[in-house]
Amino acid sequence: MYKQILKKFSIALTALLIFGFLCHYINTYYVYQDQSNLDSKSSSNCAIDKFDSTSAQKSRYPRIIILGFAKSGTSALRSSLLMHPNIKGCRCEPRFFDLNYARGLCWYINKVETPKPSQVVLEDSPGYVLTPKIVFPRLIKSLEQFNLKLNDLKFIIIVRHPIIRAISEYLQHGPTKPFDKLAIDSTGQANVGYRPIKRSGYSYYIKQCLEFVPSNQICFVNGDMLRTNPVLLMNKLEKCLGLPSNISSDNFVYNKERKLYCFVEDNKVRCPSIAKKGIPHPKITRRTADILMKFYEPYNKELYEITGEDYGWDYSYTDIGIVD
Repeated sequence: MYKQILKKFSIALTALLIFGFLCHYINTYYVYQDQSNLDSKSSSNCAIDKFDSTSAQKSRYPRIIILGFAKSGTSALRSSLLMHPNIKGCRCEPRFFDLNYARGLCWYINKVETPKPSQVVLEDSPGYVLTPKIVFPRLIKSLEQFNLKLNDLKFIIIVRHPIIRAISEYLQHGPTKPFDKLAIDSTGQANVGYRPIKRSGYSYYIKQCLEFVPSNQICFVNGDMLRTNPVLLMNKLEKCLGLPSNISSDNFVYNKERKLYCFVEDNKVRCPSIAKKGIPHPKITRRTADILMKFYEPYNKELYEITGEDYGWDYSYTDIGIVD
């Protein structure tokens, strides 16, 4: 009896494994076909030779790249920059040099329409700052293809209060545990194995970027100012990027209910999606805030030395909800 049961179980298990293999094969086949079709479409009107200085393809190569940090206001910053008449770009995150490199340069430059002669293309890929040793060698290689040099580009790095950024990333992943439980490990220290915590140690990643590009090619942005004074922030950024001053208070309107600034384009008000932005942050304990601020202190000090700006971050920052 037991042998019969065992035999039936073996047959059922074998059939299940074969079925699983077939499903995986079929799925892999169609994914490959979709990828091949996408790559062929993206390269159908794109030569593989070097592009001359007058080519439309070369003009679509980004001259301004937002490197990071994610959850620091990169989307709002991109929207603000795209209101400038001298900037062209897509409302997307291509992530070419880290996630989509296999798609090829043609796919990359076809993400945006050909800009006007007075415009430069903006790219927003906030994951780049986390893997500069992968991103920059690939970027430099692609520049050669377009007869461009690294100093033809400007980069933007946006930061915000490290605890608030960490909480924002925590919310993005649909948390199942309280932030305090994930942010602090069993020894009572900052949990560096938890990505939202680690990624707010800004100077660790920025120093790696500086191995490839000098600091005078990077515009450092205080993302907290997007909620307090976006006009002043954008005017400073325009100057850093070498753009004519164009963005003014006419481009923003404050939404009191959501406590953020919305954008005014062509006399129409556009606010960030309520499903993604302006989500109330959970309160954290004072113990958690103290531990994290102590952890971030050396990173913040290095950041201030690199940027020449003290952002005034401390645990009493008004946007951090603390419960005793």
